[in-house]
Amino acid sequence: MFLARTASECEVESTCAVPRRPFSGPGINNWDLALHKVTKLTESKSLELRLETFNTFNHTQFDGYGSVDGNINDATFGEVVKSAPPRISQVALKFFFWWTSGNQQCVF
Repeated sequence: MFLARTASECEVESTCAVPRRPFSGPGINNWDLALHKVTKLTESKSLELRLETFNTFNHTQFDGYGSVDGNINDATFGEVVKSAPPRISQVALKFFFWWTSGNQQCVF
């Protein structure tokens, strides 16, 4: 037989029969995006421009199980204590060139 206890039946500052960490955070909503454009300069040279973003829409990503402090004795009880990094962006510019040496083609 299971007897459910209501909040009014619990003593102040007690946990009653509540299971450990009965709460969970939101799911993961993570978008990464990469754009690149290759421009041919000459027959043997080209230029590539890349833009990459991680967590593109900057949604808060809580770090799973330990992201919310569930220790009732801590001053930070119930607060978010860990999260994944915010939006990160990077830009790259690559210059490609190649030449033919005899029967071999070299690309750099």
